[in-house]
Amino acid sequence: MIKICQHCGTEFESRAHNAKYCPDCRREVQLEHQRRNYQKNIDRIRLYRQSHREQHREYQRRYLEKTSSIAICQHCGKEFKRHGNAKYCSPKCRRDFCVQQARERRALSRPICKCERCGTEFEKLATNVKYCPKCRPIVSAEQSREYKARKRAARQPVKKTCERCGRPFEVFEDSRRRFCFECYRIQQIELGARLQARIKSKPRVCVKCGREFTGMAHQKFCNDCLAERKRETQRRIQERYDKQRQVTNPKTGKSLDDWAREASDCNLDYGTYRALIAAGRTFEQLKAEQRSPQFHSHIHSVNKF
Repeated sequence: MIKICQHCGTEFESRAHNAKYCPDCRREVQLEHQRRNYQKNIDRIRLYRQSHREQHREYQRRYLEKTSSIAICQHCGKEFKRHGNAKYCSPKCRRDFCVQQARERRALSRPICKCERCGTEFEKLATNVKYCPKCRPIVSAEQSREYKARKRAARQPVKKTCERCGRPFEVFEDSRRRFCFECYRIQQIELGARLQARIKSKPRVCVKCGREFTGMAHQKFCNDCLAERKRETQRRIQERYDKQRQVTNPKTGKSLDDWAREASDCNLDYGTYRALIAAGRTFEQLKAEQRSPQFHSHIHSVNKF
């Protein structure tokens, strides 16, 4: 049967004689009806939910009053009002009782044995334990040293022929070396050079200017853009350094430029001048003493140390 949808106006085929909407619009119309009915009956729905909650609370209260009785806690021994077949007065007592029972069971299942090294008794936590917790790391270190000594003693030197120069050289029998020491260094240098040549042979595109260039594997910029970035970085660092030199220290009331200027006036380097100021001297004293030869000889002897 061909019908016309009342929502979108398209034709659709349906077997039901009372169908009004096409399959695409049917779900949308149902949701719209549900939203409309919910907004229409929202006060009644809220009232029903509130009354249902109150009835449920009243039912729980009557049930607890009917089933409650006085019992003694199995862990702490206090009396409490029990609901149902509860055995503990609080969740904390139940947790503590379970932990205590588990410890007792573990204590019964752990046999007592003697340490084979010092002879003290301890609880055996596993079937293959032979030493107490204090002796266990000591014995493990001794066994490790003995094993390494046996392994070193078992290694016998053998002679091999270098595959590059043909000269014989000695290595251990389990070694996989194929070259002597000199040829191995040359081979590593050649391998690195071939790898660098293969990397540099691949053309790359500069991230900044878009030109193709050849360079290292991690290089993102061409040589011109890289030099420009370095100059820009140095300029920013120098600007930040100059700005920091001009900042006044709130404790001393002077900046780095002021300290450097005073040290220059006293014919001293910056570090020596700051050390003398920290020792209790003043700028006026150092300015007056900088002309005497004894002062400069004293400073020279201090700087040597």
